Amino acid sequence: MAPNVIKLRSENTNAFEHAVALGRSRAKRQEHRKFFVEGVPTIRQAVTHGWEIDALYYAGDTELSSFARKVLDRSTARRHFELPTRLFDSLRWSRKQEKSSELIALIEMPPENLSRMPVKEDSVVLVFDRPSDHGNLGAIIRTCEAFGAAGLIITGHAVDLYDPQTVRASMSSLFSLPVVRLPSHREVRNWADGIRKQRPSFRLVGSSAHGSHDIRPQEFERPPAPVIGNETQGLSMNYAKVCDAMVRIPMQCSVSSLNVASAAAILLYEIERQRPFGDL
Repeated sequence: MAPNVIKLRSENTNAFEHAVALGRSRAKRQEHRKFFVEGVPTIRQAVTHGWEIDALYYAGDTELSSFARKVLDRSTARRHFELPTRLFDSLRWSRKQEKSSELIALIEMPPENLSRMPVKEDSVVLVFDRPSDHGNLGAIIRTCEAFGAAGLIITGHAVDLYDPQTVRASMSSLFSLPVVRLPSHREVRNWADGIRKQRPSFRLVGSSAHGSHDIRPQEFERPPAPVIGNETQGLSMNYAKVCDAMVRIPMQCSVSSLNVASAAAILLYEIERQRPFGDL
């Protein structure tokens, strides 16, 4: 069915004001379970991985590239909004950048459901407690995909997974990696207990500068769920109690800790390196 094409000519319309609110307000995004994505390549990734597109926005008085036009022509979005360039640019959160996005998509959020997390024998699911930086969160999503993780769980009070900064930092990996947000460590503990009924050797392995075990001699042939903590405060005491082991990444000189995205990359690399059929 062809999408409904709606032409917006003024910012003083409910549809435009609603779009602005969704683009800039975390509370509105969460209320309506929708978020904005900019750029043709990123939107194509979302479509490829089956994310539901609610609406597409574009400037009707600007000639679109063949790539953007192809996305519009093949769109399954319920609505297309055609705007003057000045209104379209006011929707773009990256409007200060020289290169303009040709399309903006309004995308449905998937459910916060642990059933989306794979529980196969070789599945690696990273747990990230209370991320406080959009760039780090986006980079870790990308790192998870790069090193073959099957999913990411975010817990506690965290930056918005669906903030445009996070989406941009993930370099489209958000759309190919299951990511679930949970209130606290309790839900992770219950999830791990459920997996152990099928995989008794399953472990939650926390990472801390004060971990009691060096990561190098650890055996990860049966992949654990690595757990990393907040950028400033590290892993909480609650997680230290829930984890089956606490490991540290050895460092030299006076360096006491790594950026959390770097630490996540090292953990995931080591786990992937030890897989019996790993390619690294």
